[in-house]
Amino acid sequence: MDETVLTPGASDDDQLTISTASSSAQSATIGIAGNDYIVRLFASKACFVRIGPDPTAEANDCPLADNDRDYFVVPGGSKIAAIRSTEDGTLSITIMR
Repeated sequence: MDETVLTPGASDDDQLTISTASSSAQSATIGIAGNDYIVRLFASKACFVRIGPDPTAEANDCPLADNDRDYFVVPGGSKIAAIRSTEDGTLSITIMR
């Protein structure tokens, strides 16, 4: 069985950060349309995230807990939006290569 080992991308374009606060905030566009990307999300404080072409995160979207990290497949050309759960924090987005 072949295994693919992914590592965090090294360029500045592979590392994004958005603030999670009481209003939804969006990332820059992820990658190139037509390609899929694996991204690692790390939440410094609990938040909710949504992925799409022009997303607005809401309190019923995908939850991430304090100091939680998870991986998602994101279609190229998409953005990631986040909104806090109770405390302001940071969502770090890393494109894996």
